[in-house]
Amino acid sequence: MSTSENDDGDDDCYYEMEPLPQIQNSKLLTTTEILDTCEPSTPDDLDENFYQIDDSPPLENTCHHYIDEPFTPSIETVAIPNFHYSVLSQDEYIELMMNYVQEVKDILKLSSPIVKLLLHYFKWNKQKLMENFYDNENHDDLFLQAKIVNPFSIPPSEIEQNEIICSICCSDEQKDMYSLDCKHVFCKDCWKHYLINQIVNEGLGQTISCPETNCDVLVDDETVSKFIADNDFVKHLYKRIIINSYVANNPRARWCPGKNCGCIINATSLTSAYNYAQFIICSNCDMSFCFQCAHPWHDPIKCVFVLKWNKKLVDDSETIIWMKANTKCCPKCRVTIEKNGGCNHMSCKHCNYEFCWLCSGMWSKHNECNRFNPNAVSEEMQAIYAASLSRYLHYNDRYHNHEHSLELETKQYERTKQQVEKNERQISTNDFRIIKDAFEVLLKCRQVLMYTYPFAFYLDRNNQAFVFEQNQADLERSCEELSELLEQDLSKETIFKEIKLKIFEKYRYCDKRKNVLLTHVKEGYLNNYWKYLEDI
Repeated sequence: MSTSENDDGDDDCYYEMEPLPQIQNSKLLTTTEILDTCEPSTPDDLDENFYQIDDSPPLENTCHHYIDEPFTPSIETVAIPNFHYSVLSQDEYIELMMNYVQEVKDILKLSSPIVKLLLHYFKWNKQKLMENFYDNENHDDLFLQAKIVNPFSIPPSEIEQNEIICSICCSDEQKDMYSLDCKHVFCKDCWKHYLINQIVNEGLGQTISCPETNCDVLVDDETVSKFIADNDFVKHLYKRIIINSYVANNPRARWCPGKNCGCIINATSLTSAYNYAQFIICSNCDMSFCFQCAHPWHDPIKCVFVLKWNKKLVDDSETIIWMKANTKCCPKCRVTIEKNGGCNHMSCKHCNYEFCWLCSGMWSKHNECNRFNPNAVSEEMQAIYAASLSRYLHYNDRYHNHEHSLELETKQYERTKQQVEKNERQISTNDFRIIKDAFEVLLKCRQVLMYTYPFAFYLDRNNQAFVFEQNQADLERSCEELSELLEQDLSKETIFKEIKLKIFEKYRYCDKRKNVLLTHVKEGYLNNYWKYLEDI
């Protein structure tokens, strides 16, 4: 971790939040110990704030975990402090940023537009800005890197309106002129057209530079707002771009990925816990996701593998379709073969087996294949499971199956709630609580199961991987049993009474199996159980 990010007192640089008290860590249970217990593991055993984030290089002679390396504190280490965050509307977030700008402005005695550009350059890290500002008496390098003209060295000058011609329109007419502190002068009409083009066509906000060729000086937001004041569409678009830049350039802020949510998650506590991925629940839309990668919460897999898996899903989707349509497997050695000529007489270069492209029959015994053969269709469907493709399809299919089940069960949960509310006289408050808890456990288990398959896809085989697959199978089996129970019409009192105890016992068991699986995976991260396959 670089000193500028962590060891330099960065905790004090953001909204002046007090550090959280340290929490005594509890010992992680082994898989066997958990199996012997009746109660689910405690929150300390299954801290969701688990995956490490560190986007800066480590100090010399200091041992740090790699970026996104999941980490469970050992007995000797202090537990990770809780992560505090707030869910803000866009207007609330802008107000927060402007308060922050005012704070820095009062310290540095600079104008608000310059402070905004400096904070944008330093990714809203006040401590780094202060250090760079006060460490050098000559601020030229600082402002040059931030693409700002040094406000302490600008000579006063007046623009001679009659002597300057706009180099954009080259008009002979007398026009009102304007320039930034770089002294490149253009007429106000050209300034307006230039800025609107940069906003609407280029999508730029805080990175709009001077129109002069080879001039990198940035245009501040107050200047932009002045020129677009009479255009409501551009003003709205510019405001949106500026908000996006505030969030995208601030490592302590994230857009909520919930559909049509529009809220911003803001880290209000900058202790060392910031260096770990965090479990976030948006209070506006109830979306749960990972603070680091902004993807849905993905226990037990690391963020780096989630990103890799999602990229693979996109990259390989059309490839799989093409392979199914244009390739077949050699009936003997199962190597994938592409047909590159019109003749249906195929010869496998791997094993020299000769067969018919249409029916996969041995060519030496081949007479005809024009008649429909149900067995041949089955064999041809099986042929797509070739070598590496078959492994990927195995994990891909099961990942998408649980993803689809999660969507269906979420909709079913909403339907069940509506049905129970209509028949509230038949279902007591305690019974409704059981139904609610059961569905919540089911959805969490389904989401965990979904991400166990990309985790297993990248996992190399060893004894611990076998234990993981056993835990995965146990959770999957119990999850399906719970799902089957919850598919019944629970709004009817007679039906619910018959299966009430089964639902209660089953969802508690599912929650226990989920905890067993997650704890085992975290033990594996701590004890280096897991080895990963490369180049897949």
